[in-house]
Parts: sequence; C-alpha cells; structure tokens
Amino acid sequence: MTHTSTLDCLQQIGRELGVDVDAPFIHPQDIRRVTAYSLNIRSGPGSSAPVVGSLKVGDLVTVYETLGDWCRIGDNRWVHGDWLT
Repeated sequence: MTHTSTLDCLQQIGRELGVDVDAPFIHPQDIRRVTAYSLNIRSGPGSSAPVVGSLKVGDLVTVYETLGDWCRIGDNRWVHGDWLT
C-alpha cells in the first residue's frame, strides 16, 4: 500500500490544472495605488534602467520586493516607490 502526502496530492491537482507548482512561491509585500499621472515601469531598480511600460494614476500594483526607493511589481518590472501609496 502506497501512502501519498497531502502536498503530493495538491501538487498533482495543480499540475492537472496547468499551474506551475514547482516554481517557488513568493508572497507579495502589499498592494499599492499609483499616485502619479504617468509612472514609468523600468526593467531594473534605477532611473537609468530602460522603460518597459507605464502605469496611470489610480492603478493598483502588487509589490513583491523593495530595494531602496524602488519597488518590484513583477519580473523585471520596477517603479519608484515615491509614487505609490
């Protein structure tokens, strides 16, 4: 008789649903609102990093990491924290 752990069962269900259950889970720090009329999204935490997009006032973002004044809102997506509340 083979016993399967609860985690193994949940991972199998996730795989069947198409979820990447093997990727590390990162808890977001918090959700914040954009206060700038137009806020550049940069590929890294600095004003010299290339712009890869933008947000507008009132948009909600999930902050996963903070590095100095910069907040990571996704993979290679950073915004300056002064424009988030």
